Amino acid sequence: MVYAFIGVGLLVVVYAGVTIAGTRIPVGHEVSRSTLINRSIEDVWTAITDFSDQSWRKDLRSIKRLPDDEGREVWEERIGNMAIPLRTDKLEAPRRLVRSIANPKMPFRGCWLYELEPEAVATRVTITEQGEVLSPFFRFINHRFMDQAATVESYIRALDVRFAQDPQLTDPSNSKAVEVA
Repeated sequence: MVYAFIGVGLLVVVYAGVTIAGTRIPVGHEVSRSTLINRSIEDVWTAITDFSDQSWRKDLRSIKRLPDDEGREVWEERIGNMAIPLRTDKLEAPRRLVRSIANPKMPFRGCWLYELEPEAVATRVTITEQGEVLSPFFRFINHRFMDQAATVESYIRALDVRFAQDPQLTDPSNSKAVEVA
């Protein structure tokens, strides 16, 4: 019985320590990644914005249309065991798409900006994630043990593969190539 109390006490201390450390980490983060796709801007735009056919995204278990939110399209993407409703906030064909999490009750918030720019016969795609992790405990876990660029990098890798080319990620903030796992 004493060991149970000691065990519970240790868990409380660890939880409190992680939570306190999490309060020192900024709520928000921003990450951008870019790739050059050897296709027309129209082809790339269609692949990105045809939410009913995202079969090229291997991490996506399912996608379904939900009722509009104040006149804006909402699609629920199921990745793993998590269902994330994404609202289309801005659609400026064929250059700019802004989507955000449509459920304010989730423990995190996020907005994704997709920008397409023609470059000769190819298209530069830049995706910027602006995310917030509200819980200090999960903020610490996210910051220390998870790759905050993973979502954007996974999407861009899948988009590259969709167009039958090797992934070529770059970080637009420093124009350096990003190692592809």
